[in-house]
Amino acid sequence: MENLGIKIDITYNFGDERILYLIKKIAEENSIKGFVEYKNNIITIVANSDKESLEKFIHTLGISLPYSIFMKDSNVSVFDEEIKEDGFKIKNRNINILPVNKSICPECSKELFDKNSRRYLYPFISCNYCGFQYAYTYTYPFKRENTYLKYFQLCKNCQEEFENKNSNKYNYPLINCPECFIPLFFKIKDTERLVFTPNDRENLFKALANLILKGEIIKIKTLNGYFKIGKSLKDKDFIVLITNPEKINEMVYINEKEFKVLASQEKPIVNLQIRESSDIFNYTGEYQLKFKLPDDPIFIILAQYLKEIGIDFAFVKEIDEEEFNKIEKGIDFDLPIINKQRDLEMFVAQGKILIKDGEKSILPVILRTNKNFNTLSIAKDYAAIYIGENEYLIDKKSRILENLENLNPNLENVNLLNSEYEYIPISYKNQKSFKDYEAAFYSVLAEHNMIDEPFIGIYLSMDNNSILAAKTKSKKIKPIIKLLPLKIYKDRKNSLRYVLEEIANLDEEGKRLISNYIKKFPFKFEDGETNYQESQNISDVLDLISFIIGINNDLNISKEMSIKNFESKALNFIEKRGLIIDFVILEKDNEFLLDWRKMIRSIISYKLADTPNEILAFSFFESLENFLQDKVNLIRRDLKIENVILAGNFFGLPVFTGKMLKHLHHYNVFMNERLPIDNINISFGGIFV
Repeated sequence: MENLGIKIDITYNFGDERILYLIKKIAEENSIKGFVEYKNNIITIVANSDKESLEKFIHTLGISLPYSIFMKDSNVSVFDEEIKEDGFKIKNRNINILPVNKSICPECSKELFDKNSRRYLYPFISCNYCGFQYAYTYTYPFKRENTYLKYFQLCKNCQEEFENKNSNKYNYPLINCPECFIPLFFKIKDTERLVFTPNDRENLFKALANLILKGEIIKIKTLNGYFKIGKSLKDKDFIVLITNPEKINEMVYINEKEFKVLASQEKPIVNLQIRESSDIFNYTGEYQLKFKLPDDPIFIILAQYLKEIGIDFAFVKEIDEEEFNKIEKGIDFDLPIINKQRDLEMFVAQGKILIKDGEKSILPVILRTNKNFNTLSIAKDYAAIYIGENEYLIDKKSRILENLENLNPNLENVNLLNSEYEYIPISYKNQKSFKDYEAAFYSVLAEHNMIDEPFIGIYLSMDNNSILAAKTKSKKIKPIIKLLPLKIYKDRKNSLRYVLEEIANLDEEGKRLISNYIKKFPFKFEDGETNYQESQNISDVLDLISFIIGINNDLNISKEMSIKNFESKALNFIEKRGLIIDFVILEKDNEFLLDWRKMIRSIISYKLADTPNEILAFSFFESLENFLQDKVNLIRRDLKIENVILAGNFFGLPVFTGKMLKHLHHYNVFMNERLPIDNINISFGGIFV
């Protein structure tokens, strides 16, 4: 039979390369001759065999490769060149293997629900290509002796799998099964019932599902923390766990790309708009909530049993150990939680899949650039370090610092966010300070291999000060527009009082406006607080606006929740155009400052005219976008710069970011694609400042 040759190109923007081993394994199982290569963010597979074997190979790839958010386009073409070497190889590569927490792969999922498997309903299942791996790991490199599985001896079956080259668990550091690892407990008050057998596990999850059906709140311990779950929760900041994905269109408004993000192996949280006809809306009264599909095997199993008894979703909230111990019924086990990670939060804006926040599935990671900087960069809880050959490891600061000697014993430079003191346990030559916005911009440049390129940068963060800046070919990053500083007190009432007083002190018009506002919306001022923080953060302004116009009334809610409620109002506005909010520049002490006083004054004037909050919320985002677009156009005209960088987790608001991306389409717009758009990215960008 005549042999054929094909080439498959898959765009893959991530630093975890164990997928190359999986491709090689599938090729060898199907007697494929050729190679796989990972270069410039493209996985290239060249395969040569008879037609039947190639078709089987492609089919097996399709069902075996876990779908990842970092997998983009793929292309298949004919490959006519002769392949002289026998077998299937990984070409020109030392593979980076890092322990990452991900949902289970198709093969492990099949094993999890196979009644003939010894891992049937076994919640600690994982393999070389999936599962919660970082959760077990004490230190680098990823070997069994560096995890707490070093204390567990392999049983005969696991030993055979460990030595079997055709197994997904071949040489896998975390291989285990019910015979050689710990059991679960089913806890009722102070009573513990050990769960050993497949039948025990089946009865356990059936019992838990039925308790939830009856309206009880149960507790769940996972390797990533403590949780409670129920059909309803009184708490705020819960997550909606989708147990029946087939019903998701009855629950929320969701497009195809958002569903793919939810269903990816990373299993991130996605903010979605809720249908008013759904049970979720009836339970919560909320128009927008956080949704996710289960990723931990415990939740995957429980979700299946909930689905079978007609429960299509449940509410889940992370809790601390103290609250966990107060809940009477649930799952527990005797393993410590040593590496808890925050869930990934993602969103889609103008077709772009972006990471708002989180650690799970993306840390630790190795990123490559076209520059070598022998540097350690530290920003708050995260660090990035050069490990050679254009590669940089990013992880939690504590993990990198304790491994410095092994990661880079010849370190030259240490860059620190805002010169914050940090004990570095090895010697180095130089130390430098950097600012958050500088590093955020450079993280985007580094991801896209354009470190030396000029750009116009907009950094809007929920956590740090806002800024519009620019960098030319020959000069460093220069701030152009900042926000006029405002005082933020611990008690929001004092911040609100300050804002209203500042507007009243602007001029007679401001004094009259605030007087009319207080008459219409009586406001009780608080006295006595003198300590405040000075902020130049647009999200603090937005938070206070949400209270001034009455979108939020609970002064104790988080800023994140306050802004989410504001965004929900904007999403409910169905017209195409809003009102004009005043975004005015003030020149002071040789700086150009966005005057939030006039911005809020114009919003209050509309509020006094009984303008609905939906219009006001939409108009704020539209006017901010128009203001920024206008300033970008002016800078472009003066400096002849075509590249625009958007950074900061304020861009995690799709209603705003979608507009920005749409109206800046004639520029070269860049954002972080491999890292979150704020915080973690700063540790990486700090390398290049």
